[in-house]
Amino acid sequence: MNNKIKAAAAAAVAGVLLMGGYGTLAEWKDAVVLSEGTVRSGELKLSDATPGVWTDVSNPELPIDIATFKIVPGDELTYKTSATISASGDNLTATLVADPSTVTADAALASEMEVTTSVTHEGSPISNITSADNGKTVDVEVRFEFDESEATNDSQLGSLNLQNLKLALTQS
Repeated sequence: MNNKIKAAAAAAVAGVLLMGGYGTLAEWKDAVVLSEGTVRSGELKLSDATPGVWTDVSNPELPIDIATFKIVPGDELTYKTSATISASGDNLTATLVADPSTVTADAALASEMEVTTSVTHEGSPISNITSADNGKTVDVEVRFEFDESEATNDSQLGSLNLQNLKLALTQS
């Protein structure tokens, strides 16, 4: 037999042997169960909001009826309420602001209004809510300022529907 044929036959036999035993090679394996504990999620919630009070900044001692008050350029109105914060989580940071998307208004009047929110606890300002604020009752003031420098005649007889004003507590 020719050496080339012998070599080819030997290679073929070796290949068949290797292919046939492919699935039978043993592997050492081990596993261990890790019982390190359970990860739990935190919480971010606003509750116990008190009914708010509307006032005109120029006369803050006198509450106003927002349904009948007629705002003019330069006026500033505030809405004051309080609510309890539930905030737990190791890296939790959140903000509490008035949600402008819940207020509907005529376009001209809306463009001339500036809305700001301030949050305090026992007189100290809070800009970011963290788990350190868990259980605190905070005072919230939403200020609507009719910007006198932006006012145009287009905003006359406009309306600003504050009936659905919401506060938004949002993780940041």
